[in-house]
Amino acid sequence: MATPPQAREAPLPTVHYSFGTQLPPWTKPLNVQGGAAAAGLAIGSVEGTARRFESHLDIFANARPVPVTAGLGVDGKFVSEVRTRDKGVLVVASSDPGKRFTLGQLFMEWGVRLEPAHLGGFTADAQHPLTAYVNGVERTSDPAMIELLPDSEITLVYGAPPLKIPASYAFPRGG
Repeated sequence: MATPPQAREAPLPTVHYSFGTQLPPWTKPLNVQGGAAAAGLAIGSVEGTARRFESHLDIFANARPVPVTAGLGVDGKFVSEVRTRDKGVLVVASSDPGKRFTLGQLFMEWGVRLEPAHLGGFTADAQHPLTAYVNGVERTSDPAMIELLPDSEITLVYGAPPLKIPASYAFPRGG
């Protein structure tokens, strides 16, 4: 009897930026559909149900919290595969059960630059590093390539860190 072929994981999407260099607060872009399309995200009148989960994003600049805009990926008629609720909760809802999503896609949709040495209008240097964490563990790779996964806590820190790097988040369910 032949063994079934191994399921192949979809590749992580790569997104590169040339805009979004303002300092926070970062607001919701006016063109939700354009931002989603630029990020390679499907957008429709209803959210996908084949794959649905939540992640959480905290951002700190010089030890101070930076708000994550609620309602990204949502307008009056359409919803993107990646959207935000309040308090930094990221919702992934896709019709494709094998599709993978990155933090870079969220930032592209948001219109905020995210690269190894840039977070919006912040540029990392020796005194002001840009550091990414997933579930409290430091990541040294490109923060835009962090994969959004169920119940993950993602933290971006520019400059001085907060007193404690979040390692988890108590997700409110039902949204």
